Amino acid sequence: MSNSEFKLEFYNDRSLLSSLPKELYQSMKEKGLIPHGSTYVHFCGLLTYENITAVFLPRNSKIESNLKLSDLARNLLKAIQRYKLSADTSTETADFGDEIIGSDSITLLVELLEDFVLNGLYTTRTEEYRLNQGKTDWKRTINQRTAFINGGNAFYPDVIGSRKLVDQSSAITRIHAQILREICNKAGWITFPDPDIPLVELSAIQCVSENIETQIQMLNKELHSSYSDRDIFLLKGLIRYLEKVSGDDNNDLVIGIRECHGFWEKMLDSCLLHKENVNHRMLAPLYKISGDFVLALSKGHRTDTVLKHPTANKFVIADAKYYGAHNIQTSPKLSDIVKQFYYAKAMKIIEENVDKIANVFIFPGKSGNIESIHMAKKDSKKQFNASDCLDKNYPPINCIYQDPIELIEQYSKGRYLKELTQRLLDLAS
Repeated sequence: MSNSEFKLEFYNDRSLLSSLPKELYQSMKEKGLIPHGSTYVHFCGLLTYENITAVFLPRNSKIESNLKLSDLARNLLKAIQRYKLSADTSTETADFGDEIIGSDSITLLVELLEDFVLNGLYTTRTEEYRLNQGKTDWKRTINQRTAFINGGNAFYPDVIGSRKLVDQSSAITRIHAQILREICNKAGWITFPDPDIPLVELSAIQCVSENIETQIQMLNKELHSSYSDRDIFLLKGLIRYLEKVSGDDNNDLVIGIRECHGFWEKMLDSCLLHKENVNHRMLAPLYKISGDFVLALSKGHRTDTVLKHPTANKFVIADAKYYGAHNIQTSPKLSDIVKQFYYAKAMKIIEENVDKIANVFIFPGKSGNIESIHMAKKDSKKQFNASDCLDKNYPPINCIYQDPIELIEQYSKGRYLKELTQRLLDLAS
């Protein structure tokens, strides 16, 4: 899937590496995005190569024909930025073990693009003085010109005027323009509906002939003589950009997440309503050591998300599972299933008079054919039915699917998934 206007190509995390274009595979390998011996993609985000931006969406994503691809890519970047911010501010670091790559780069690019939209190119402002032109500078006129007295009044046949000039030919302006051209060529769609529009304006500015090290020196010199907040902010941003690209021969972008389990969990948790914080009350192992009992808080139960029905004493334990969930082979392992059973058992202990507890796995995808997971005795027979399910001993785990593209859009904009929330609450009814 591609958008030739912006040179965007779309792929999914966990796709077969052999299905990627040869040039993209090689670029990912050079950037260290392909684990040794891996057969599948393990990356969600974007990277640039050969003037193309490859966007990797969460697994099982399906792009509808009516979607605007640049908006989809932009939402993914905003979602990754929000996830990075939540990871930076979280005290529960265990929930954010996924490696986030290049998030600082996208922040810098967005800042430089937005500054250009608000303030335009960096310019040098000078004041020019000319006879009988511009706004009269009376102080200079009185000091430098001869006055004639007429009826007791001083008359100046010539006055000195001033006018402000904006210079767009300075070296700093050229550096600013060149950096913006580079950003627009590879990631202008982040800010501009049509990146060609700012490129037309920027094309009138001369290219930079100095090397990156010299450019940084020039920017630092300008920074030391600047006083306005905007100029200082911009110059520092331009220096950071050049420092980043100086060590990259290809000047490519890589922004994303290597493993998306935590990303998937965080997005779902943030987009659900009626959440109940129970982890601080959940069960934990109690060790008897040399006659003393020691509670291992760090080894206690930790659920992804628990919802409490707004009008009844009913709960939903929702566990975000980043599995393909197409068949038995691509579904949760026994350890995940058993843990979910124990979550329900623990909830019955910490909550009194619970009416109902629903256990749910949420997989990525617009739809899927796994409806629920039950436990049964091992048997040699080939056909099983509802009577074989041990649901009284092990309440079944419901399985539902959430469209990753819809989730990314809502999470990136700080919105809730009201329909998904209601669907989960209905399972406890």
